[in-house]
Amino acid sequence: MRLPRFVIGAASSGAGKTSLALGLLGALSGPGGRGLDARPFKIGPDYIDAGLHALVSGRPGRNLDVRLMGRRAVMASLARNGEGGDAAVIEGVMGYYDGAPYSTADVAALLKAPAVIAIDASGAAESCAATALGFVRYRRRSGIRAFVLNRVGGEAHYRMA
Repeated sequence: MRLPRFVIGAASSGAGKTSLALGLLGALSGPGGRGLDARPFKIGPDYIDAGLHALVSGRPGRNLDVRLMGRRAVMASLARNGEGGDAAVIEGVMGYYDGAPYSTADVAALLKAPAVIAIDASGAAESCAATALGFVRYRRRSGIRAFVLNRVGGEAHYRMA
């Protein structure tokens, strides 16, 4: 499968995965976006986020649920529903490593998709770096390529984090 893809994970629920996914889908394929055909996916059975993805991208949001569908069906769904698209934006579920063997990290590995991790920076600064380091080192092949700090409280907070 040649479809460029990436997973949006998080350190925990409520860290901003959906906001980040919607922002990226809008920037890539929404009105006023880059004019790309970004295909939205949601790990797990959540139909609300998939519906929001569809609203922003103009494409049906598809669920990728290894527990309900099985590994082969998840891979087939990504290939089938991503065919002809410019990129797949795959929103994770819960914290990146939560829910093994069905976690966001497990699905990212299955799909050979790099991951971007959202970290809630409210109430933290340098500890965000420690969190990021821990996430990268927790598994030998984490698949994590970048971090986004969410809920940064201004320029001074940004510089500290």
